[in-house]
Amino acid sequence: MNGNEREFSSKALEDFELIDRAVQGKDPSAYETLMKRYKKAVYFMILKMIRDADDADDLTMEAFAKAFRNLERFKKRIHLFNLVVSYCHQQYH
Repeated sequence: MNGNEREFSSKALEDFELIDRAVQGKDPSAYETLMKRYKKAVYFMILKMIRDADDADDLTMEAFAKAFRNLERFKKRIHLFNLVVSYCHQQYH
């Protein structure tokens, strides 16, 4: 591995594969799989920030929607969870 490459966990590599399949239209269930994997963690992180369950649910869905709309531009240098969280921060702040 050279200085510009980064190692990813097996879970992140699975996410990258799901993202590729979703973007290429090969697996419509890939979006659902990704959402199931991260929705709970994202929701509770947002809930901790804003302390309103309904708003946290709405913001979670908005963050995933934005992430999914931008999957084609997704670079395999960060974990999907971090991408969704960054969208949450952009929306909230």
